Amino acid sequence: MKAVVKIAWFISVLGFIIVLFGTYKDITDQVLLSNDLIVGRNTYFYLALALFAIGNSLILSFTYVMPQLPKNWYWVPQGAYWRSSFEHRRALDNVIVAWFYALTSVYNFFVMAGLLIIESNNHIAGEHTSYGWLLGIGVALLLLVMVALPVRLNMKRQSLANADAD
Repeated sequence: MKAVVKIAWFISVLGFIIVLFGTYKDITDQVLLSNDLIVGRNTYFYLALALFAIGNSLILSFTYVMPQLPKNWYWVPQGAYWRSSFEHRRALDNVIVAWFYALTSVYNFFVMAGLLIIESNNHIAGEHTSYGWLLGIGVALLLLVMVALPVRLNMKRQSLANADAD
């Protein structure tokens, strides 16, 4: 599961790079970000890159911090079970690390959607394409990731309980 989520994260990174360069290529020299905020094209590029890098760094830093926390420092459903043995704690850490990678993929999707919407409003040829529907997909993905953690923890707990019974 962790490998699948890491592949999805890698694809979202590639998607961000493609969207960033594609939107940079098609925007005007002055980019309107909001009603009263106009930045240059290069500033837009570096702001988008910084937003992406900082967001990914902050979210993914939890993948390194969480496994090193003491057993009782963070709450999870059925916490006593997860703290009962080293194998259970390692399984919990794997599920949580995979979840943070999925959350980062959704964050990258939102950044890409934002860049496409900004590009649509600042297209060099004056074309306007509606990308608002991407935000609905992003919210659905976010809800899916939020629900996936407790579901995945329950599934992993059941598989470990079956292995412990054998």
